[in-house]
Amino acid sequence: MVAKVTDAERVVGIDRSEPFLRTARAAGAAVVCADVTAPLPTAAPDLIYARLVLAHLPDPERVIAAWTEQLQPHGVLLLDEVDWIRTENPVLDHYEQIVTAMVASRGAQISVGPRICDLSGDRWRQRSNSLRAYPVATADAARMYAMNLATWRHDPFVVATYDAASIDELAAGLTELTTSAATGEIEWGLRQVVYERTAP
Repeated sequence: MVAKVTDAERVVGIDRSEPFLRTARAAGAAVVCADVTAPLPTAAPDLIYARLVLAHLPDPERVIAAWTEQLQPHGVLLLDEVDWIRTENPVLDHYEQIVTAMVASRGAQISVGPRICDLSGDRWRQRSNSLRAYPVATADAARMYAMNLATWRHDPFVVATYDAASIDELAAGLTELTTSAATGEIEWGLRQVVYERTAP
């Protein structure tokens, strides 16, 4: 998507997950196994795009500053993060409560959007900042959440905090909702921020 939209000569993906990296390589993407909080393992880029990454990091402000410092002069950092999630559905709400607690146990904040805007440094500044509300169909949210739950249900925090039966019940509830025709039960507020490197 980034390559198509920007028409960039070279796009490199960064991740620590070997399964994700294998999938990306099989699709023909150029990827590097690296920690996004460490110095980038590539030459100074013109653009860095991060979507739903900062919500999992304990110090997003520091990471933003580090990324912008690694850009080429006048390079841009594009960020997409959740500002809030509102839902009237009890199953989706229960999922959100567990995810929020799990991420918080690692020192991070799932709804990190309010923290990533209105920042600046000596050699970088904010170029734009917007908040967009996205209504999500219940079935679509349930499908995404069910896939995520299958990944983190054995997380040490989840295992220590929630009994297996309640997680099984949540999984069954999400599976049932994947066939729901309901709309208007869940809405995501997505924060989109652009920062620019202003000087060498």
